Amino acid sequence: MGDDDRNHHGNNDDDAEEQQEEHFFVSSSKRPTKKIKRGDETPYNHQHDVQEGPDDPAANNDDNQEVLVATASASSSKTTTTEAHNFLFRSPARPEEIDQIANKLRSRIKNAHEEIATIGFDAFREKYNKFITFEEKTPKITANADGTDLDGKGGENEGVDTDDEMTQYQKDKTAAAILQEAVVRGDPRRYQTALVEMAKKRNTIVHLGTGQGKTLIALLLIRHYADQDDYMLHRKQTLFLVPSVALAMQHTTTLLANLPYTVATACNNASVKASTSREDMAAANILVATHGAARDLFMHYGEMFSFERINLLIVDECHYASGDHEYATIMRNFYHRLPREKRPRVLGLTASPLVNIKCDTDDDKLRLMLDELENIMDSKLASLPKLGITEEEMGHSSRESEERCVFYHGQPGSVIFDLPKHDNIGLHEVRVREFKQFVELYRDLGPKLTSIYSATVARELSINRYDQESKEQFLLAKKYLGELSNFCARQCQNCPNGGKTEKLAVLEQLLEDIIESKGAKNTVGVVFVDRRVTALALYDYFRTRRREIKNGNWVRVRDTEYNRSVHRSATFDDGWFAPKKIKESAKPRCDISSRQFQEMNFTSDELDAEVINNVLETCLPPGITMKDVVDLEPSPIVLPSSVDPSKISNDDQYREIRCDMIVRNSTAVFKYLDRAHHYTDDKNWLHKSKSVKDVLDDLRTKRTNVLIATSVVEEGIDIGACSFVIVLDHIKSTKAYVQMKGRARQQHARFFVFQDNSLLAGSNPYMHLHAAQTAALRVKNFIDSRADFLPKLVDISLKFETFCGDSIHKEYQSILEGVYRTNKGFVDLSAAKTLLNRYTLSIPIERASRLTRDLLRQHLPHFEENRLILPAHIPSSARCVILPERFHSLTQREKHNMLSLMACVRLHKLHLLSDRLLPLTRKDMKEKLVSVALTKLATHRKQPKTASPIMGSRGLKVYVYQIQQRGNTFEQNDYVVGGDGMSLCITSTQPIDLTLTDMSFNHIEIGAIHVQIKEHTVEIINKSDWDCCTKFHTVLLNARWRKRTGSSFYVYNESKIKDGILPCYIVGCLTEKGFLDFKRMLSVVSEYSRSIEEREAVVKAYNRKCNLQKPRIVSPVYDQNVSYIVYGPSNLTCAAAFPDGEDINTYGDYFRKCKHQKVDDSCILFCVQRQWFLPRKAQKHIGSSGLDDLQKDPKPDSDSVLNEGERSLCSGLVAALMPIDLCLEAPIADASLFLHCLILPQILFHIDTIFTVQAFVEHCSGNLPILGSYIREISKDSFNDLLEAMTAKSCRKENNYDRFEFVGDAVLKLVHTDALLHSTTLRNWVSYLHEGDLSTLRNAMGSNERLMQASISAGLDRYILFQELGRSQWVPSGLELHTILNDGTECINDAAPEQAGNKTKADFIESLLGLIYMKNGFTAARSVSEELGITLPRDSDYDVSIPGYTPNKRIMKVTEILGGIQFTHPVLLEEALTHPTCTHEEVPCYQKLEWVGDAVLCLFARSWVFDKFPSSKVGELVILESTIVCNETLAYLCISNGLQRYLNHCDPSLPGRIEAFEIDCKARGLWATDAPKCLGDIVESVFGSVFVDAGLDAALSAVHRVVYPVLETLHNTFGHLHHDDMAFKARSLINPKQYIHEVIGGEAVSVKSWKEEIFAIKKPSCPVWKDGIWGRADYMGCLYIGLVQCFGIDLIGLQEKSAPVARNRTCAIVMAVFEANPDLVSKIKDLSQLLLRKTQYVEGN
Repeated sequence: MGDDDRNHHGNNDDDAEEQQEEHFFVSSSKRPTKKIKRGDETPYNHQHDVQEGPDDPAANNDDNQEVLVATASASSSKTTTTEAHNFLFRSPARPEEIDQIANKLRSRIKNAHEEIATIGFDAFREKYNKFITFEEKTPKITANADGTDLDGKGGENEGVDTDDEMTQYQKDKTAAAILQEAVVRGDPRRYQTALVEMAKKRNTIVHLGTGQGKTLIALLLIRHYADQDDYMLHRKQTLFLVPSVALAMQHTTTLLANLPYTVATACNNASVKASTSREDMAAANILVATHGAARDLFMHYGEMFSFERINLLIVDECHYASGDHEYATIMRNFYHRLPREKRPRVLGLTASPLVNIKCDTDDDKLRLMLDELENIMDSKLASLPKLGITEEEMGHSSRESEERCVFYHGQPGSVIFDLPKHDNIGLHEVRVREFKQFVELYRDLGPKLTSIYSATVARELSINRYDQESKEQFLLAKKYLGELSNFCARQCQNCPNGGKTEKLAVLEQLLEDIIESKGAKNTVGVVFVDRRVTALALYDYFRTRRREIKNGNWVRVRDTEYNRSVHRSATFDDGWFAPKKIKESAKPRCDISSRQFQEMNFTSDELDAEVINNVLETCLPPGITMKDVVDLEPSPIVLPSSVDPSKISNDDQYREIRCDMIVRNSTAVFKYLDRAHHYTDDKNWLHKSKSVKDVLDDLRTKRTNVLIATSVVEEGIDIGACSFVIVLDHIKSTKAYVQMKGRARQQHARFFVFQDNSLLAGSNPYMHLHAAQTAALRVKNFIDSRADFLPKLVDISLKFETFCGDSIHKEYQSILEGVYRTNKGFVDLSAAKTLLNRYTLSIPIERASRLTRDLLRQHLPHFEENRLILPAHIPSSARCVILPERFHSLTQREKHNMLSLMACVRLHKLHLLSDRLLPLTRKDMKEKLVSVALTKLATHRKQPKTASPIMGSRGLKVYVYQIQQRGNTFEQNDYVVGGDGMSLCITSTQPIDLTLTDMSFNHIEIGAIHVQIKEHTVEIINKSDWDCCTKFHTVLLNARWRKRTGSSFYVYNESKIKDGILPCYIVGCLTEKGFLDFKRMLSVVSEYSRSIEEREAVVKAYNRKCNLQKPRIVSPVYDQNVSYIVYGPSNLTCAAAFPDGEDINTYGDYFRKCKHQKVDDSCILFCVQRQWFLPRKAQKHIGSSGLDDLQKDPKPDSDSVLNEGERSLCSGLVAALMPIDLCLEAPIADASLFLHCLILPQILFHIDTIFTVQAFVEHCSGNLPILGSYIREISKDSFNDLLEAMTAKSCRKENNYDRFEFVGDAVLKLVHTDALLHSTTLRNWVSYLHEGDLSTLRNAMGSNERLMQASISAGLDRYILFQELGRSQWVPSGLELHTILNDGTECINDAAPEQAGNKTKADFIESLLGLIYMKNGFTAARSVSEELGITLPRDSDYDVSIPGYTPNKRIMKVTEILGGIQFTHPVLLEEALTHPTCTHEEVPCYQKLEWVGDAVLCLFARSWVFDKFPSSKVGELVILESTIVCNETLAYLCISNGLQRYLNHCDPSLPGRIEAFEIDCKARGLWATDAPKCLGDIVESVFGSVFVDAGLDAALSAVHRVVYPVLETLHNTFGHLHHDDMAFKARSLINPKQYIHEVIGGEAVSVKSWKEEIFAIKKPSCPVWKDGIWGRADYMGCLYIGLVQCFGIDLIGLQEKSAPVARNRTCAIVMAVFEANPDLVSKIKDLSQLLLRKTQYVEGN
């Protein structure tokens, strides 16, 4: 199903990520599956047995391929309406359960209020600060461009608490501190300057040890080239290549701190995907990139990144540039291909130019290796002696570290028994491999360390769902770890050295002595180990040691019977090791020295083992004891002696070992380790990702003094100068020796190498320290002795032939050449497999298919012996890539690379990879679509300008249309004000059609007014008469419509009429006999031009003794925006008593006190009535049925409460008395004329609307014949529907195009779907695209931008009714709005929009298509789409058959479910039932047909709800449509009709999931099931197969048959309801999460799903609803918890088997609780408002 239709009603995948790092499905029941032939309809029964179906002769004709099929009960193939109603509207809980949950909610809300009252509002907010977002809280930002924080961590997932919230100021301060630390201080040394000068002249490889200033040399050279003129002029760039991300970040910081240039970093593929990132990188002065990122940039984005732009190339750790390393690939493919004059300067940096050198390597071998490096780098290795630089100048003499061997006996003397067996005990195979690491730890470092570490792993280990580890296997693993820890603890008693091997004991003794000699605060060093598990175990051991020493529970090596006597050679006389008392019983076994070796005895058996039990006890989950973990109780451990805590020296802190560690992927040693610590406050969690920066900062500031690290620190991380370095696990190579030794750079630093003395010289696979020293010295001497010349370089050039022939030829050619090249990129054998995987992962894969490795593997390329199977969405004809026979003898890796390259060529030739050889992006697809396939948009002829009025010899002929207004109250008022039969009229210079302009308007005071336009009469007028009419038109609209406040006014503009689409007309005035009343119009124009003084004088001249001849309009002088109808004098003066006046006695007092006007008591009071209300808005519904349908005239209360002297002549108006001396006449004082102008704007607006529709019909008929023919017929039969389809929402009318646009969107979706299937130019390409890519294409075809352009090109946008009736929106015909500015100048006011918005223009196209489809059908809508150019040319000759295909007779039984439809192409039906996991089928999978069926179902559902609910708004229609098309409903219909029995799949998890869903359907409602997506997919794909085979009518018939129960349920439930009742009832069908957000408020409520084991750690006290009772989350649970929170306050938690169901059902229960208890909603809203407003809590809230 399409994303557009499912997102509203289905599960939101974004929300599914909340609180979940990975998604797993845990089936409630597992059963064996049997392979049966596709089409067998007999399911598994409830006893989980497989029954064979009845014999069928047709079964023998089927193919013999066996596949797994989904199972279901043998229920009826057709569901009933009652069952569908129960499924859609079943309550999520029983009434008594809802009551219990409601009581719990009340309790939690009450507790929150009590907590606020107790601790105060501020404290409460602080407590829940992690959940509440207030204005004063600084939003969290990132400091790096790639989205990582300053500490190198990525952004946090939603629902994960943040330990430390940094303000912007703190982040800026931290960033500044980092840059300050990275500043290189001091002047360069002579050798550094000499190397820089050499590098300026030629390409150079700088060979310097670690810490000897290679970075400073690079900085000086960068500055030199940046200062050159062509650097900025030609946009040159410096490229800094590094081998690791850590080095990239480190060098970026250093460059930013020391150079005034822009620096960009490219560390991985993610950083080079975004176009904005690439633009920033291309524009930067310096680009720091890892080799992989750099290769991608230069390979795929050659127009932005080219070596021709690079003026300086710096390669860090350049010794890797050999063989197949990426460094060498980049140099060969990009650098050496350039002409020599265009190549950039090269600077290589290395501490060891030759790697893996042994003592017996001869000079010829060294020369060949160095020549290869120099050839690839096109550089000369710099020799410092040749430059005249001595070692003294480099500081070697004073800073050279002392190197020593530390010998130990590696025989497991401390190991008495082997570890308990872990294989063949039922552990998961992954655990068996992982636990082998404990055996190595046990033999290498002894039982004590193994006991401590295994206890820690037992505490932090989590279930491995990715590899489908069962709960029983996981518990067995925990039990084994407990047994292992106890076993090792017992071993510690029996071992003579307390459970330590000599290796560990010597390391501990060495660290103690080193730190004791200089002090913990003055010592810093590194311990290098080989394996991650060793580093983790040592770190755990030493931190446990430190903690227990403080508690007095640990015996140090120096405090035991073990005698640490050493042979005190001359090297120890310097006091570095303090002298110790030697016991007489000691037997020397081992010595630490550089030349002499003695034996030193380790006899300690008093090491404290009690700590082992303590650690194990604390690691167990709550509620689990040692008995639960270990069946047999361990034998008691008795300590021979213990250290009294009081005897611990005060300076122990000075001597303590404070260690930390750096390893790669510490959380990946065991699966899984790093999940739960995110949700706990445990600071001592061992297996967690650490920030390298934080670790190094602690080491630099001496908070830690020992760093345990793997080879990640050998190179790539600058840890500063160390006082000692210990190599615990031997030296592997000369490079490793040089790198590790380079860390010991402090004054008098020591370098120790542990050597196993038990290994014979011939059997030792590692390098001895002396051998490493000899090899390193040999390399150094060889480099220094080389002749000083540059070897001749050979340019590497490969010739590529122009691609020709079919894809197979190019595939073969590519593997011969090892590379495939396009005009914008290339891919070689080394990168082909990566590119193929990148393409596969770019394909949208449903979430359920990513749950396990096995499921995901089914969607990835599958390598076989000599062929490659591509993903299943590609047709079978192109899915198999076969390796030529001549290459069958190659290794597996080489064959895989060749097959991958051939696949990349094929994918590119199929247009599935772009010319950059990257997966197609949305932009790529849209460009191809627009440039290749889309037709040109329809254009229109320019609208002829309206002709100016032409004055003939006899005058100007005008057509006069009387505006007749009727109504009981209106006619009575008109008679009172002396109308004398006058009326307004429409005057036009050409005949106009006003037959459809009748309307009715309900005035708030007058009541119903019926407006009718009479037949026209013709008059001949002269130019002065026409000018009189235009002036009257302008004056009348200025008086009635312009804003009375402000300086805007209307001006008649004849040119505006010419350029518009409306005919030329103006408003005039008629006499009683129906002729133009020029006299009255001239009088009105003249009166309007009077000054204020003249209008005051007219009032003063009124007869004060009798009534006026005709009532007039006057205004008070103190408020001219208020008008009254004045009739004549009353019999009262201002001295008359004021009615109901408390402090006011007379009328004169009232005007003097309240209006602040001077008035004499003798002033006569005139009888007035408040002028009629002037409506500003159009009536939402325009009636035209006559007076019988109008409302009754209102009878205001003022008629019965007249005071003395008042008269209410006009019915409906309020009477009053006004001092005539305080009045002046209104600009238009003719009361009768003003009465006729009350709804004049509404009348003219309605006339403009009718004219626009008529003009639109004529425009379509003249420019778009197909569209015009349909529109003209619709205008005759259903004019109101056409008017509705043309009215935008911005008009604010009751009927607008929303409903038609709702249908038109689905029409256009199916039109584009059909066009892509039948497109001549795209048909072949489309057949290879994935469903997600097809949706991208379809969306591009129907994008708002494309539809907007089509609307403009066809000239349709000019006819959209988008303006509402408002003074700032609508301007009457022929007028322009002018404004007087502050400086007195006059200008045109263009505030009113002249055209509709772009989105409105696009929606208008969809609205027209919806109208045409509902009136004329799909073929008509498709024809109009083709005429407008918004779809593709369609080829009706479309062959979908597969040669040699034999129909599957069992599959054809599906046609009975569809109503007996006969398929012309049966292969389509089999394709519709083939799951993507079936990669070896001859038919493609159902994804493409599902994409088609999604469009068919969408159109059916929308047209059905449109037709059945004509008075419903789009909001209700969307809810009903989403209910029909959502995945849950379709899966339910699939089960009900038995379609799942015919599904062909190879997913072993599907049968159990389908059966579980079937059971849930009978007991649960819509939002309490976890529907497998494939069930809904096959329903849609079957609909799609019918559409492709037989057309839309047959497809709609099939849809109606399958979906009928749901349709009937919805119609019976909502069809008889009133609009308001339906809107309320429909809310029960919306997504419960959406409902809660609407009711409570989006910013107040939070809905999340948690894994139960995480929830138990994070919220152990939160009650959870489990199957009708309250409980707690289980630490060992495998289910999910749905949680609804209000500002961090837990409202309800619910346990379910999947994250979507937990989230949806929790919300559904809360929704049911709210509907049953409305008071809870108000209480939660009150609490929300309290927290949002930040008001002080008031008791009683």
